[in-house]
Amino acid sequence: DVNFDPVLEAEKYLPDGMKLISGSRGGIFEETWMIMGFGNFTYSLIDNPELVKKVIGKVAEIIIYIFENVAKMDHVGALWLSDDIAYKTGTMISPKHLREFLFPYYKKIGDIAKKHGKPFLYHSDGKLYSVLDDLIECGINALHPIEPISMDIYKLKKEYGRKLCLLGNVAVENELTRGKKEDVENSVKEKIEKLAPGGGYCCGSSNTIPSYIPFENYLAMINAIEKYGKYPIR
Repeated sequence: DVNFDPVLEAEKYLPDGMKLISGSRGGIFEETWMIMGFGNFTYSLIDNPELVKKVIGKVAEIIIYIFENVAKMDHVGALWLSDDIAYKTGTMISPKHLREFLFPYYKKIGDIAKKHGKPFLYHSDGKLYSVLDDLIECGINALHPIEPISMDIYKLKKEYGRKLCLLGNVAVENELTRGKKEDVENSVKEKIEKLAPGGGYCCGSSNTIPSYIPFENYLAMINAIEKYGKYPIR
């Protein structure tokens, strides 16, 4: 059973013209290995693939059911899937196994988004170069958060800028945590200058904002985005 009341209730509080981004709270890959335990999950990919297919299939069934319902809601403007599949050095399991066990379910979510005319936003930390084309084939329109320690966002813009909207990249591990307000503003300014022309970039942090980030640095990022992020970009 899924309780959709919070998403439905939120509609009455939205300002005119604003919509929600909604979707899964957990990801298909994450929920599957957490149920099985990561070691058992990875061994089972080889020793007992039928078990993995059954578990991942049940998890996917529930998450796809969520997407099918929120996609129908007029006040939901875009769909969001958060599912970490990579470390800073590469994917957690081989691209071959991702293609076999996971991406067919991503494709179903992509088809739901396309059917309802809503952008499909995807979050995964880590280095994703080996599966970027697969993710695009699944129907993903935007990639978040593009950690600087994992991927070069300027390279991504050059190679995939017409296929993917890029979200994030202001470094949590560097300027937001260790820098000064001026460092944060300069980082935002540089990214907007180099990535925003032509569209397809949404400036933001390279991951969730943790409690140890100085509040003034967080505000500096928000204020700099408001200051420099208005079109036309000059």
